[in-house]
Amino acid sequence: MPLRFPTTDLVDQSSSQAIQQELRDLHHGEPPFRYKRGDGNLIGCYATLSYSPDMLAPFFKIARAVYSPKNIDAYARELCILAVASVHSDPYVIECHIPLALKAGLSQLQIDEAVAGNVPHNSSEEHRAIYGLARRLIIGGGPLTEEEWQNFSGVLGRQKVLGIAHVVGSYLYGVYCKGYILRANSVLSCSPPSPDSCTLPLLRVAHATDFISSPRLLHRESKTCTIVGDATTVHGNRCECGSKITILRTKLRYEALLINMDPPVTGDEVPA
Repeated sequence: MPLRFPTTDLVDQSSSQAIQQELRDLHHGEPPFRYKRGDGNLIGCYATLSYSPDMLAPFFKIARAVYSPKNIDAYARELCILAVASVHSDPYVIECHIPLALKAGLSQLQIDEAVAGNVPHNSSEEHRAIYGLARRLIIGGGPLTEEEWQNFSGVLGRQKVLGIAHVVGSYLYGVYCKGYILRANSVLSCSPPSPDSCTLPLLRVAHATDFISSPRLLHRESKTCTIVGDATTVHGNRCECGSKITILRTKLRYEALLINMDPPVTGDEVPA
């Protein structure tokens, strides 16, 4: 499937170069996640931003504010972003924020639980409130009721409630305005493609609470990649190398085909 917003095709590469420099400035060095493919094309929202140069400055101005500890601490910020990922299942957001969440102090188990839509294990009252408020804002249901406001503001205070709203809003903007029209570029990472085993940070499966953490991705000469794990049904995309991805459930010994944007394949519907 061709990329919808290939950045290497742009005659003017200034936007692409500016994005990469902004990312390095924001993270005080090379970001701890992939922002471009092996072929040089930018990934996720950074690809669409390359086609919207007028949006670069305001986008990164908001990003710097969101990342500023004056507005919200890193742990709370990452909880909010994982809450966005738990609702919208954006694999690129998940991939990017696993290392950032680990750096902020969350454990891998807590990250898996947060992305699965569950309050992370051993969370404090404040962190439970942060995660609960973030998901409430994302899922919607109208304005906060007076009871909800009293509960959340009583634990967090006005400023932190507002900070959470800013983080959630900024990432929903990225998901809706850029990520959803860019699905073909949001690949489950197997970088760099090689005949050896690679790892994927996280793979969402059909049921909200089921995840495979760091499954092994195996490249085969048949140009069909296999993810080895233990799951019945899976949502997924194509491998970055362009091959179809299959998942092998070792206990039941079958492969379920994963094709970008298709509904999940269950054990009863495994293609012949």
